[in-house]
Amino acid sequence: MHFADQLIFNDSLKVSIAGFTDNTGNAAYNKQLSLLRAQNVKQYMLELGVNETQIIVSANGVSDPVANNNTAKGRSANRRVEMLLIQL
Repeated sequence: MHFADQLIFNDSLKVSIAGFTDNTGNAAYNKQLSLLRAQNVKQYMLELGVNETQIIVSANGVSDPVANNNTAKGRSANRRVEMLLIQL
């Protein structure tokens, strides 16, 4: 069963969609970019049929890097969206 299917068939579930960036650019730009990343995933989930009330979006900018921002590989890893399934 796909992630979206779980949400569609179980309305007691929610999904948290969190956008992140690397440390390139200023804080305001990165916050907006991380929001755009998360909103794009939200839009895709809506197109798959997930109810909007089940989706929580957050923009985290450069917070919580998963890799070192001093390398191209690390910056690439930090430009991401994380999804967390929440059972109510």
